[in-house]
Amino acid sequence: MTDRLTPNPHSPYADADPNHRHVISGSPFFGNPTPGGLIPTACERLAVVPEEPLRDAYEDVTLPAGLCPDCVTVMQGGDAPARPVANCRECESLTAHDGLCALCRQEKHDAWWPTREEQPGGDPLAYGPTGIPCGCGKPAHSNLVPCQPDPAGEQPAAERAQQTATLLVDRTSSSCGACGQPTLPSALTHADVSGYAPKRGGGCGARFTAIRSVNRGVVEGDLRSLRPDLPIASS
Repeated sequence: MTDRLTPNPHSPYADADPNHRHVISGSPFFGNPTPGGLIPTACERLAVVPEEPLRDAYEDVTLPAGLCPDCVTVMQGGDAPARPVANCRECESLTAHDGLCALCRQEKHDAWWPTREEQPGGDPLAYGPTGIPCGCGKPAHSNLVPCQPDPAGEQPAAERAQQTATLLVDRTSSSCGACGQPTLPSALTHADVSGYAPKRGGGCGARFTAIRSVNRGVVEGDLRSLRPDLPIASS
């Protein structure tokens, strides 16, 4: 197969690169890849299954043009790109799918797909400081506008000025290293105080940039599993 592949069909709930065809990743959790379904890709994004019959990419001696380069990297034994982790705006689970987890995206896609001709845009999602925290730190944007890097790799001035802190993890609790008050281990910033005396908006506002154990029973593997997006700080 040498012809250039067309990109996967559009869905406002797909977060795979819309300019490429993606390798469908077999997953019993998401079921068989049926045309029109939204399922995981090799690059760890979500894409719509095309109408035409699927082929086994591993059987092609020469990969066709138009394939997602990240999917090809994974097929060749590499890793998918690391992406920021945030809480899902619907179910609050941690997700690397830009503020809306894979299951919630799939549910919304399944409801939208039969109406796609009447509602081609779907339900726009607002990301950023005034919307869903997607981790980019930029002004709020829609799911139809991907996160854009800053010129010369610089962070916005507001983000540079924000206080940073280490997330401290104990056996049954976690706290902010800047102010010492309790916080949820999934929080990106210390906006709220959690625990036995929760206080919404009572946190110091620091942005967590690292994680550290304060209990010998919490080992490095636990920290990586809890917050794969944060580097482990030295004691």
